[in-house]
Amino acid sequence: MFVSSIKGNFLLVLVITCFCLPASVFILQNYISFHQKNGIHYVCQTFNGRLANHIYQYASVYGIAKKHNFTIILGKDDDIVQYFELPSAEIRHSRKICEAFEVKLAKHCCVFDETFMNLPKNQSYLLGEYLQSWKYFSHVFNEVRKELKFKDRINDPIKSILSDYREAYTLKYAQNVTIVGVHIRRGDLASDDFSLGGVRPAPDEYIRHAIDYIYQEFKNIVFIVCSDDMEYAQVVMKYSKPPVEFVHNEPIHDLALLANCDHVITTVGSYGWWAGFLSQGIVLYYKYPMKEGTFERTEYNYDDFFPPNWIGLE
Repeated sequence: MFVSSIKGNFLLVLVITCFCLPASVFILQNYISFHQKNGIHYVCQTFNGRLANHIYQYASVYGIAKKHNFTIILGKDDDIVQYFELPSAEIRHSRKICEAFEVKLAKHCCVFDETFMNLPKNQSYLLGEYLQSWKYFSHVFNEVRKELKFKDRINDPIKSILSDYREAYTLKYAQNVTIVGVHIRRGDLASDDFSLGGVRPAPDEYIRHAIDYIYQEFKNIVFIVCSDDMEYAQVVMKYSKPPVEFVHNEPIHDLALLANCDHVITTVGSYGWWAGFLSQGIVLYYKYPMKEGTFERTEYNYDDFFPPNWIGLE
């Protein structure tokens, strides 16, 4: 009886153990095993930061994926899925499966890490954290712009607004006009509560130098300004000659507006970076956004962050 009882308990434990394991574990393992046996491997991003950081991560992961023939997985509720076409991504109900992938994280937010371009191709990856270097996708610039085509519901109204500006000022000048987008990020950077003390807002002098550069290169200029501190923007932009249009909408709409301009003046941050990259015109940037001797400065290699064809000013 004693032996029988032990055996009975042992069997009972086995049954409980087997049925208590989540079915999703078995499904996940089988799913990954099936696709890896068939040579299909995936890559996901970690989604650190805010929208512009997510865009940068996607572009870098796309460049890495193209290098290794990986398929990108995104979740249907991810912010970039709501705003951009992303034709190459596999849009799933969620990114839960990514938790089972090999994790590889960059040591610095904005320094190119060559090892990401030479990953073993026999597994799937979850890559992060920020991956903010144009060098991850320099071989597919044009493809990245196709991936990051704004959805029509966002882009069509913006194009209509810009068309109205262009038509109105063309009539005024009796000549074609050049529309220059200006992104001035200042609100959080100028706050005493801002946690990244090594990041500094672009000074007034830089904005004036950028305006001077534009006047040297073009005629019949219309500035369109987007900012998180419109009161400051209106003051600093008095240096320019009219016309200046100040626009403040949802972040994605302001980004689309700036990206559709002929040229872009950026200040600090990834948001303005993407406005410039997607515009494909001349891009001006503030050369020294990080304070020397700070942790934030160690996170940046400026040559890795700013493309060589962009124009840095002080």
